[in-house]
Amino acid sequence: MFSLLANGALTIRDPASGTNLYLLFDDVHLLKSIPNNWLNQADKDKTFTCPIFEEDGETEEGIIRPRFGLLRTTHRLEESSNVKCAFHLNAKTLSHIYRKTKRFASSQRFP
Repeated sequence: MFSLLANGALTIRDPASGTNLYLLFDDVHLLKSIPNNWLNQADKDKTFTCPIFEEDGETEEGIIRPRFGLLRTTHRLEESSNVKCAFHLNAKTLSHIYRKTKRFASSQRFP
């Protein structure tokens, strides 16, 4: 993202005032916003529509539609199993209970 805004620099010149603008991001809040936005989707399966990005920041043609309903189905199938593919998936991560806490968001592991 910063390479698109300022060619990799962490500051850019404000065109209005001429002062430096410092580009920062809060990774914990960004990680927290992904499941929050996903849980807020209106359809039954909580389908999140987003563009496909390549490594160089260019958008490919097309979009992807991950569905939160698939995570719920996976949890339901693996709930009583000793061996799990999604071992961090539990009832808390699939609900709105812990969606507001930074501590919970920072503890999540994304592939």
